[in-house]
Amino acid sequence: MIQLSDEQLNQLGKEALVVIVSSLQDQLLALQSQLDQANAQLSDNNRQIELLTEQIRIMNQRFFGRKSEAAVSEVDGQLSLFDSFNEAEYLKQDSLKEPEITVNGTGRL
Repeated sequence: MIQLSDEQLNQLGKEALVVIVSSLQDQLLALQSQLDQANAQLSDNNRQIELLTEQIRIMNQRFFGRKSEAAVSEVDGQLSLFDSFNEAEYLKQDSLKEPEITVNGTGRL
């Protein structure tokens, strides 16, 4: 874009000034439209960032929070391998208890 001095603008005719003003208005509208699109995109990006940040916060809390071990081992509808193993081992110990044998002491001196 060419920048004109005050003297050059004063020497221009009315028709030339009308053309310049019209051109500047068109440029202003185009720039305003671009700015509106950029602001809309920025707003969408900010919402997406907030959503992803919240998802990361929730996942970190779930995996590294106080109940992280319980949350990992307790899946809905799924039995724990170690709980059933411990139960089976416990039942086996009860049924196979060996009878106690008492031995009288020998008379060694």
